[in-house]
Amino acid sequence: MFGYAHHSGILKEEKQQALIRDLVNKHPLEFQSKFQDEFISLGFQTDLENKLNFDEGVALGEKGGVENPLTPATYALYSYNRYLRSNSEEDYLKFHKQWEFLEAHRLSNNSGSYWEYTHDFKRFKLTSPWVSGLAQGIIAAVYLRKFKEEKNQEHLHIAKECINFCFDKKNGLYTSMDGGNQYWIEEYPCEKGRGVLNGYLFFLITLTELAYFDGGYKEQAMLGLNSVLIAMPEYHKGMYLKYSINIPDLANSHYQEIHAYQLEHLFQLTGGKVFESLKNYWLLLSGVGTLY
Repeated sequence: MFGYAHHSGILKEEKQQALIRDLVNKHPLEFQSKFQDEFISLGFQTDLENKLNFDEGVALGEKGGVENPLTPATYALYSYNRYLRSNSEEDYLKFHKQWEFLEAHRLSNNSGSYWEYTHDFKRFKLTSPWVSGLAQGIIAAVYLRKFKEEKNQEHLHIAKECINFCFDKKNGLYTSMDGGNQYWIEEYPCEKGRGVLNGYLFFLITLTELAYFDGGYKEQAMLGLNSVLIAMPEYHKGMYLKYSINIPDLANSHYQEIHAYQLEHLFQLTGGKVFESLKNYWLLLSGVGTLY
């Protein structure tokens, strides 16, 4: 199948979309409900500590950026990945410190637990406070690993609350598609930012992890994974992927790499060969190379 894309000429957009539909149709979704201790999707992150602002050991935001709940959650998983390789108490304490910060800033309502962004985002016309489906997913992944390490059921409960919050339509993160047969969890709760691909994939990765610990989430995970696979052809544009459905931006090589790691992660979690095939196709098409 990879003969369809080569450096001397990329398929026209409509033919490329047809190719992706064919690829997806030939590989029905498998779901083996596994769990990987390592958060594989962060494999693209290197030397993260030099890119962040810290206050008493907590990663508050990127250098030159603003404080936000996603940064400490990302650094927690980054530190946990290092802990798995080093078995170092120092790396685990870094993970724990980010979790402590997140727990101290956790909010809750009848829908579940959530974390707010406290700055406006002019590009998408978002005024503070607002909540991101991407951040909710990454934070839930932190709580799942806290649960796995310490076997405290409260950590698993809060991970569920992170996810449940996103499924409550009144919170603005849930987009119903195809008459309710498909859905999308939005990274940005606004019309202009609808359909960000990498944000939804991060959420689905954690939802799939959660289904390993609680089979009651398997149906939602399967529906979400099928939703993104059905939508996938619409994200292809020449040798690039669209960043989102509602804006013209194309994903640069950095996001292409993120997408590839996310697909590898989903392949490891589900055993679904469709994710491995899509990953290999994207890597070849974009020229990013290999992951390892």
